Amino acid sequence: MRQCETLIVLVGSNPLPNYLTATLLQPKRLSLIHTPETRGPAERLRCVLGNQAKIEMRALANASDAREIAEAIRSIISDGDPQQIHLNYTGGTKIMAAHARMAFRENGGRDENASYLNDGARCLFFDDGRLVSLENQNLLVTLDLIGWLHGCEILPSSGGGINGPTEKDACTIAVRVAVDAKLAKDLCDTAQRFKEQGKLQKALEQPWCPQEAGLTLSAPQVPEEHWDDNRFKAWWRFLGGGWLEVAVAAWTRRVTGLTPSQGIYWRLGGRAFEIDVALVRSHRLYVISCTTDNKLGLCKSKLFEVAMRARQLGGDLARSAVVSLIDGQDSNGRYIDQLRGDVESVWEAPNKPQVFGLADLREWTGTAGSPNLDSLKRWLDS
Repeated sequence: MRQCETLIVLVGSNPLPNYLTATLLQPKRLSLIHTPETRGPAERLRCVLGNQAKIEMRALANASDAREIAEAIRSIISDGDPQQIHLNYTGGTKIMAAHARMAFRENGGRDENASYLNDGARCLFFDDGRLVSLENQNLLVTLDLIGWLHGCEILPSSGGGINGPTEKDACTIAVRVAVDAKLAKDLCDTAQRFKEQGKLQKALEQPWCPQEAGLTLSAPQVPEEHWDDNRFKAWWRFLGGGWLEVAVAAWTRRVTGLTPSQGIYWRLGGRAFEIDVALVRSHRLYVISCTTDNKLGLCKSKLFEVAMRARQLGGDLARSAVVSLIDGQDSNGRYIDQLRGDVESVWEAPNKPQVFGLADLREWTGTAGSPNLDSLKRWLDS
C-alpha cells in the first residue's frame, strides 16, 4: 500500500499493535504519543523503527486530560498537510483514543486516514470502510522482537545441548503415554528421585533403564558412566515432563512447516517466567504451556497463566493453549469440558485459550489409528 507521510500512534502498554501499524503503513514521519507509564515501550519502538522513519516523541503528562490530548494532535497536524497525516488509535487508553480521534477530525484529518487494528478480523480498518488484511504481509515479527518490545530480559536456557534427549525420544514416550498415562507419573517420579539425589555419581548407583518401561530411547540407561552433570540434568528434566514440550514442538513444526521456539526463559518487570513452546506466524503469537499433570486445578492454573502471558506479550492477537494429560470425569461431567467451560465463563479476551487433553494426545500419536493432527492444525490456523 501507499506510504503515508506522517503517522500518529497512541502508545499503550503493549507496543505490538503500534509496531504492526507502522510497519504496514511505512510512514516517513512517526509521532509516538505516550504517557510517563508508556515511555519505555515508546523508546523501544523508536529504537526498532528509527531506521524506517523520522521519529517524534510526544509526551502527555496525563492520559485522562482531554485538552492535552487534543493539543498534541492539533500541534502535530499543524506542522504538516492534514490530508497527508494518518492517525491510528488502536493503542493508549480509551480516553486517549476517543479524544485523539475527535481532535483529528476537528483539525482537518480525514476518515480515510484514521484507522484501528481489529484483532479478530486480522485487519487494519480505516474509518471510511476500507480495510487491509494483515495476512501475507511482510511484517518482520519474530519472538525475539516481541520480547524486546516489551523489555523482556533473556535468561539462560536449560536446554539439553549436545547428546541430550532427542525429538524421537520425546515422540516415543508420547506414544507410550497415550496408551498408558500412568507412565508419565512414573517418569516424573524417576526425575524427582534424580533431582533429589542431585549428583551424577549418586544417581549411577541406581540408574533408570528405559527398556524396563517398554521404551527404546537414545540412552540405554539414565545416567551413563561417561555423562557429565549437564547431560544428566537435561535428561531428568526431560523425563520430568520436558518430553511433552519437545513432542508438541515437533507436531507444531509438522503442521506449520515452521520451527517453534522451546524452553524460553525471560524476565519481565522483575519476574522470571518460562514459555514452553511458542511460534509466530505472520503477526500472530501462539504460546503453548505443556504439563504432564492431569489434575483439574493445576491444569486450570496453567491455562490461565499461559493465557495471561500470551495476551501480555501479543495482545488480543495472540493465541494460547495448554496441552495436558487431563482426562476422566466426575458427577459434573468430563474434566476437560469443565475446564473449557470455566475458561469460557471468565475469560474476557476475544480469543479464548484452547485446552488439549489426553484424548487429543491419543489422536496426535495415532493410538487408535493413523496419527491425526487436525485439532492442533485448526488451532494453529485460527
